[in-house]
Amino acid sequence: MSDFWTDLPSQVATGIFSNVAWIILAGIFVWAFFKLKERLIWVTVGALKKVLVLISAQYLILAGLLHWECLESLPALGISFLVSLGIAIFVWKRYRALGIVDAYGSTNGGISYKASLKRPQHSFDFMGVGAHKLTSDPEFKEMVKRCASAGRPVRMLLSHPNNPVLRNVGSRAGIDRNTYGKRVRESLKILGDLHVHEGFSIEVRFYHAESKADFQQFRLAFLDERECVMSYTIWDDKEGRSNPQLILNAGQRKGSSSALYYAFKDYFERLWDDEKTSVVDLAKYR
Repeated sequence: MSDFWTDLPSQVATGIFSNVAWIILAGIFVWAFFKLKERLIWVTVGALKKVLVLISAQYLILAGLLHWECLESLPALGISFLVSLGIAIFVWKRYRALGIVDAYGSTNGGISYKASLKRPQHSFDFMGVGAHKLTSDPEFKEMVKRCASAGRPVRMLLSHPNNPVLRNVGSRAGIDRNTYGKRVRESLKILGDLHVHEGFSIEVRFYHAESKADFQQFRLAFLDERECVMSYTIWDDKEGRSNPQLILNAGQRKGSSSALYYAFKDYFERLWDDEKTSVVDLAKYR
């Protein structure tokens, strides 16, 4: 008992010192956070880097609290979970507001061509070069059937097969300069057979492109008017599989101005209705 009373002042002093030290440390962290915001450093740092900084700071503070025995291990785990959950929600809400579902460095690691055909249940709009990888897949016909059952036409906004830009990019990608045009024609034949022979409602238009500056670099697939699979075309020998991919969602509120989905959808619709865009008679490509 005498040892307890003897050691009590030093224990109290140690506890007060530890608490004050960590309060000061937390204050410095908060001060640094707002200073970073003022200097725009925090704004220019990517969201994932912010997560890394916040999680690292969290574990550094908790490690200090455990080291100085200011906190038991079980409460520390609880605090760690709650802080990590808060950080995850912070990032999730930021991307969710813009309708960003996911991003991939290449199509190989993202939603495959077959998967993008299996997902739609009632509508499918596409903009790209020739949609050859889509139309040549057996799943394409199944998707067309589902859209037909829902009473919706499949809409394809493509490049004209005689587009001189296709020959130029073909040569630059290290393949035969006529390859892209040939594939567009093959794709149009498949579409023509489905439309003319089997009676499916398929609408195809050619966007205007006389030069490289007119050419549409985006590959857009709109699935059920709720999801957009967006790729940026990289002209190489990987034939589209190295294109970076972004998955966008329309969000809960239809027409929300903050969702990127509607920006790309509006872009598609304006190009579809553009006076220079030409309606394609699929019977000519059977």
